[in-house]
Amino acid sequence: MHAVATTITISSRAAVRRRLAELSGRGALLAVTSVAALAVLAIIAFIARDALPFFRANGLREFFFSTSWYPTREPAEFGAAAVFAGSFIVTASAVLFAVPIGVFAAVCLSDILPFKIRQIVKPAVEMLAAVPSVVYGFFALATLAPWLQRIGGDGAWIRIDNTRTTPP
Repeated sequence: MHAVATTITISSRAAVRRRLAELSGRGALLAVTSVAALAVLAIIAFIARDALPFFRANGLREFFFSTSWYPTREPAEFGAAAVFAGSFIVTASAVLFAVPIGVFAAVCLSDILPFKIRQIVKPAVEMLAAVPSVVYGFFALATLAPWLQRIGGDGAWIRIDNTRTTPP
């Protein structure tokens, strides 16, 4: 059997319309991405414009190694060491909590559970993975924060904004 070569012949007018549509689509995409890039550059410029006076007056050492964060005080203090330490502690705690559970769940799903139960549990785990982490954070804020306040006070002594540094 011989392969039949098929070609589509397009009129020159249709080819021109197709090319114009392609160029206008590319132009629209270029415009949209340019606006997004310009917006990011404007945000960077705005932040740099407002931050440069602080860095000129205090230097990078003050920002990275001071634990005082009082943006409304006169003069304002912007030491980010406490913020960095708090972020590190929260991240390390999340890793220490989530990694063992994740590894256990993976091993359990792949090697321990019978096939019929795995077919029920696996979609549930996949649905949990599809939920954005912001939703889990909001859930924790709405449920865990009030519970922690009830059992342990207002927790102000562990805040990183230095509003109070002694336990209640």
